[in-house]
Amino acid sequence: MSNLKEKPKFKWSMEILSRFPVNLRNEILDEIPEADEDYVNFINSWILESENPVFILNIDMIKQNKKRLEMIPQYILDIINHKWDINIITKNIIDIDYGRYLKYAKLDKTTAKPSTVVNGEISFGISRWVASLIRGDKGIYVWKIKS
Repeated sequence: MSNLKEKPKFKWSMEILSRFPVNLRNEILDEIPEADEDYVNFINSWILESENPVFILNIDMIKQNKKRLEMIPQYILDIINHKWDINIITKNIIDIDYGRYLKYAKLDKTTAKPSTVVNGEISFGISRWVASLIRGDKGIYVWKIKS
C-alpha cells in the first residue's frame, strides 16, 4: 500500500471559473474535469492577459518550452528538429497518447482550439502545439495568462 494519500477531488465551482471567457472555461473543464486543491490554487492564481486568444510565434514558444518538448518521443522530435533546425533530445516521455501528435498534424490548423500558456509555458493544448510544429506553422493562438 502506498504512503501517498490521494488528494480529494471535487467539481469546479462557477465562482472560480466565471472569471474566464466561456471557451477558456471549457478548456479548463476538458483538461481537468475534477479539481483538487493544487489545481484550484493554480487556476485561482491566473490573470488573463487578454480577453481573446493571441497569436504567438512557434519559434518563441520553442525557446520558452524546451522542457515540454523533451517529454515527447524522439521520433516526433526528429521531425520537429528537422523542420525547425533545432536539436532537442527526449529526456522523459510523460504522455501516454503521443500518437495524437501526428493525427492532429494532419488536421487543418484552423481547426485547433487555442492552447493555454501560463507565464510563457504551455500548460494545456500541448498536443495541438506539437502538431503545429510538425506542420511547420508560423505560430499558434493561445490564451495568454500570468500568475
